[in-house]
Amino acid sequence: MSCNDRVSVTIVTFNSGRFIKRCLESVLAQRYENKEIIIIDNASTDGTADILEQFVDRCRVVYNDENIGFAAAQNQAIRMSSGEWVLTLNPDVLLLENFIQSLADTGEMDPKIGTVCGKLLTIRASFDLPDKPLVDSTGIYFTPMLRHLDRGSQEVDNGHYLKHEFVFGATAAAALYRRQMIDDIAVDDEFFDPDFFCISRRCRCGVARATFGLALHLYSTRARLSCAQCVAGQPQGPAACH
Repeated sequence: MSCNDRVSVTIVTFNSGRFIKRCLESVLAQRYENKEIIIIDNASTDGTADILEQFVDRCRVVYNDENIGFAAAQNQAIRMSSGEWVLTLNPDVLLLENFIQSLADTGEMDPKIGTVCGKLLTIRASFDLPDKPLVDSTGIYFTPMLRHLDRGSQEVDNGHYLKHEFVFGATAAAALYRRQMIDDIAVDDEFFDPDFFCISRRCRCGVARATFGLALHLYSTRARLSCAQCVAGQPQGPAACH
């Protein structure tokens, strides 16, 4: 059965005028209807606020007086949210229309699942796919030296990573978190740790698995396609830093 729990999409902007309009249009175009969109702008100076004004009738927008950083602003948005699930989304991400449904359905496969994320593929800054699309991430894993890395990063995408499987964590560029997990691990109402930019303290939801969906992600001066082969976490162990 398809999931229809409320999903809160939380986005933090800072001088994101180059791509936020397309990001929000892709979120609003999602087939998943039971959603709210919360945007925290960290005192942008590039006209981002003017673009956000076009969406105030469909999104909840808060303008901070200063840039408090990504983690703190995400915590601010999460505190304002009401969904059973929270989708943290970078402002340079474009979601294909079934993205949220795919992640939410995966999360509902097991009540122990706490985190769901997607397969990210590199694309050009124009949002066009290169001749040979490269994987950017299919979740996070740790090496024996305790370094956390993006699984599959820079591999040529040949249609692999297309099955459900567990990974250690999710990249927060487009990650879905269960509200119950957020409440369980938050410290002083902080899910993300502003000092270390990672999920706060101990977490009983950390392992992850995969499904399908599609999104586009612009990263710095290049873009990445988030081919949401979703990744979902189940309670156990510490959360991954992002």
